[in-house]
Amino acid sequence: MANIGTIPGFYYDTEKKKYFKITANHAAPPEAKHSLSNVRREARETKKRKLDDRKRQKAAKQTVQRSRISRDALCYSSLGRELGQVLASGELEAAVLANLRPERITVPQHYGESVSVLDVQPLSDGLVGQADSSLWSSSLSTTRENLAISGTADVFLADLTVGDVISRLPLARESRDIAWLDATTIAYDDGSNGGVGLWDVRSQGRATRWKRAKKSAITGVMSANRHGVQVVVGGNMGIDVYDTRHGKSPLLSFDHTHQGPQQRWTINNDLGVITAVDRENDIQCYGLRSGKPLGRLTRPQGNGKGMWRALRWLEGETVLQACRGDEVVRWRWGGGDDDEG
Repeated sequence: MANIGTIPGFYYDTEKKKYFKITANHAAPPEAKHSLSNVRREARETKKRKLDDRKRQKAAKQTVQRSRISRDALCYSSLGRELGQVLASGELEAAVLANLRPERITVPQHYGESVSVLDVQPLSDGLVGQADSSLWSSSLSTTRENLAISGTADVFLADLTVGDVISRLPLARESRDIAWLDATTIAYDDGSNGGVGLWDVRSQGRATRWKRAKKSAITGVMSANRHGVQVVVGGNMGIDVYDTRHGKSPLLSFDHTHQGPQQRWTINNDLGVITAVDRENDIQCYGLRSGKPLGRLTRPQGNGKGMWRALRWLEGETVLQACRGDEVVRWRWGGGDDDEG
């Protein structure tokens, strides 16, 4: 190893433990370590090694390492502040869900008479699509009056204050779902049979961020939390959870089979629970923190007809609401119906 600088003009040989005067190449003995060319070569190697070490140290500091002891499947070291939530165990999630009981809500027979429909500045058919096109899904921004829309061959961004489409992304195929991740980023089914795209509405930049391994058609896209860090992507055969800060592989995967072209699901940000309807018309729950299935919710008594739809967790409450046929059912802690068994 070169020790240039300790004694100017001299080279320290670590094997012989002796200083040698740096000698010109033509005057130095063959293969002498204190020759000028060898001293310069060792200096270059030492400098390169120090730069590589600094790069590795910097990369290690900036890399988020998965916790080996945390029970939270989405929790990484030092990320509690970024996640902005108090972490709970899978047992707590399961205990809360196990004590939810269904109760029916009485809907007045003439409820339609008290409902007003107001068409505010409609988007024209010519702007949204052609006569043979269809719209699959929409998502309203929480920070401004912008509506993201997925359709047969395009995804759109509409400004509701002027009632007009302000941006459009053409797609080769239909996009079945779309969701806002934050104030400026939209996640959408890009129509490429398993691809999820991200769209920056500020720069109009777009890219396919993830490609599901099974390449099955996407039936649902939604944000996994209020910060837009994780994205939940569903297909007919499973649900995957991705992280925008990491690679293309899912953080979590759940086996979940459902019918139809779109997921009927919702998420509770406080509990960290995905609630989705399966092919047996049961409402299944999956824990984002435990990374495990949490079982199905208790069915209400009686022989209700129709598929569960319009699932919603009430804001700030541990209450799930869903519609089936002509009835509305709420699951709350210690609800009205007994267990079906």
